[in-house]
Amino acid sequence: YAQQVLEAVNEADIKVTFFTVGAPLLDTANNLTNVYKEMLSRGHQMAYHSFTHPPMEGLPDKAAIDSELTQAIDAVQSTLNVRSKYFRPPFGTEGARIRQRLAAVIPCSKFINWSVDVEDYLWALSSTPEKQLDAFKRDLARGGNLVVMHYLYPTTVQYLPQFIALAKATGKQLMRVDQCMEDPEAPPL
Repeated sequence: YAQQVLEAVNEADIKVTFFTVGAPLLDTANNLTNVYKEMLSRGHQMAYHSFTHPPMEGLPDKAAIDSELTQAIDAVQSTLNVRSKYFRPPFGTEGARIRQRLAAVIPCSKFINWSVDVEDYLWALSSTPEKQLDAFKRDLARGGNLVVMHYLYPTTVQYLPQFIALAKATGKQLMRVDQCMEDPEAPPL
């Protein structure tokens, strides 16, 4: 469904950030690397999301955390020729160990978390997938401005144009994370 996401954000004329898990990039059978290369060529941003998507703070030791981070970096670099300072932890797992290890592995790194959760992991495959829209509206009404969603589910991808329209209706400018962070290396808005 990644290709459909790309089409939806392009139709909406917005640039976004994709936090990618490293291991699938190395699997040539899924074509994900080519889709991500197309995303990059259209001005979207790639950032890190671990190598195998574990709850990072629950890993047994610093070496396991470092391995997840370095393998993700290596996979993104070797397949997409991209380096990033941005990292979104799987499941939003955030704690002192992951922050310390991230700073050690990626100097000047930025730890990114969300304030709008479509809750696709709860509703996308349920009998009530429209609750993803309810979750989006709820968090948007609370002032949320950074969305987490996954292109793993057809209903989530189906709702993406509605998510975009709802966000635009608030007057917010939709953009990449590096632009939101006013990163001097980000492209201009």
